[in-house]
Amino acid sequence: MTFMRMRIFRYFCVLVSSLVLINSAIFAAESDFETWNKTENKKLYGLSVYADLVGPVVSIVSDKVTDFSFGADVDLFHAAYPTFEMGYSVYDATDDYHYALLQPDDYSYKCSGTYYKIGVKFNMLNGYRSKKTIPMLYLGAKFAFSPSHFEIEDVALNNEFWNLDKSVSVGGRGVVKWAEFAFGVRYPVSKHLFLALEGDLKEFATKKAFNGDINGGGKMLVHQTYSPGYGDINGSHWSVKYTLGLFIPTKEVKRKK
Repeated sequence: MTFMRMRIFRYFCVLVSSLVLINSAIFAAESDFETWNKTENKKLYGLSVYADLVGPVVSIVSDKVTDFSFGADVDLFHAAYPTFEMGYSVYDATDDYHYALLQPDDYSYKCSGTYYKIGVKFNMLNGYRSKKTIPMLYLGAKFAFSPSHFEIEDVALNNEFWNLDKSVSVGGRGVVKWAEFAFGVRYPVSKHLFLALEGDLKEFATKKAFNGDINGGGKMLVHQTYSPGYGDINGSHWSVKYTLGLFIPTKEVKRKK
């Protein structure tokens, strides 16, 4: 197991252990699950923090991808959930992108960077909101962007007009923006701990590149085609997220006896 995989594996173990311990320590006095989950009608019910479980698992088993992310949302009326998410991704796209030319054996393409998502979820079970905090079935929309860095080593270029036939190396930075539409379900597994399964459709990616460099200078003839948090920017994508989370109720939430 590589050093990066070990780090992801440790992150995964620490994350799961921390959520379980926090849940046990803070809410140990509330032994009845149904007690805390039943609430009176309020405006603000609490905060949920969660982390994706799929990314770390894929990072452990795959040499091409390193990815982890976490997020938080606020429960308003059990109906609307303003959401913020962020993550970090490293992707080796050497086998995927060849710019329509046969590439030399030492060709490589890697992209890395952070990504951020801001949006809102809407609980489709909000008619049930005066009864329970979760489960919830939701639809959502998010605006996302990713500042990232890419490195392309020894890519073959061929242009008859410019009399170009050589291999070059490229490094650059870019920002990709896109819209994301979500559909998911969240369900409790113990006191304040929950699991969620979410499908995301990523659309309308736009790219702006900065500081493209070929061998220390010159016009950038090859460009970034992958973005952390999105994938191949030449099209739309579906992705699946499986998260473990912790719900922290606000003090003003009143519980029925």
